[in-house]
Amino acid sequence: ADQSKVKALEGFYEVLEKEAGLTFEPGTHPSYRPRSFTLEDVRSLYRPHGVYAAVALAKGGTNLTLRLLGFRRHACGRGLAYWHRPPDRGRRLGQGMTPPPFLFFHGIAPGGHAPYAPMLLLGLLRGDDGEDEGRRRGWRERHVFLFENSPISYALETTAVCEGDTVHGVAEAVARHVDGASDDGARCALTVCGHSFGSCVVTWLLRSPVLRDRIGTALLLDPVSICLSDPDVVVNFLYHSRDCGPGGGGDTRLGRLTRFANETKIR
Repeated sequence: ADQSKVKALEGFYEVLEKEAGLTFEPGTHPSYRPRSFTLEDVRSLYRPHGVYAAVALAKGGTNLTLRLLGFRRHACGRGLAYWHRPPDRGRRLGQGMTPPPFLFFHGIAPGGHAPYAPMLLLGLLRGDDGEDEGRRRGWRERHVFLFENSPISYALETTAVCEGDTVHGVAEAVARHVDGASDDGARCALTVCGHSFGSCVVTWLLRSPVLRDRIGTALLLDPVSICLSDPDVVVNFLYHSRDCGPGGGGDTRLGRLTRFANETKIR
């Protein structure tokens, strides 16, 4: 065994004994099984091609819908792909100003933006009718960016865009469509939103010296970047399906389907 790891483990024992009053007898107990997290064996699950064909069909339908709504797909120099729609010219606010650009990063989901498009366009970004200045502005009146992440979208993709390339790509997209189209050259604030794994990307942007000063609002939905600090999240995600018996809590058809769709995708 690595002596540095053994020494670190002994330090953990000392802290638990002093701070929590826990004592550990030497040896092992058959009722306890260690949870090694990233050191666990990977359990591969091969899906039929029909699964990926169905996902590709859903993604294709979503892409067609986005195109009909005025979105266009672009790719940055380092591989980051995204959909963008500029604000309608006739709907701009006074003096050429528009609401803050909206940047969305999806989580682990079949087809990428396929499950999110209705929520975004008919819910989160839905505007109010009328011409009064106090109303809520809709997606047609602002720049909207939908960034893709193929490795977590049930795509036959083996390469992922790293943190540095993702930040560079977001900055490139904003400079191309927002800063380049500005009438006075001013750098407007950004609204960024991430769901689940997408909250990790938002964290990358907040950590970037290039973009963090431009982020005016950050929306986090089911933020993995925060919830991972709770050990129950990782334990339930990695071990719940193994430890939960037929009569255990959460062992429902919906729960099993969710674990099949999400957990096995990233193991």
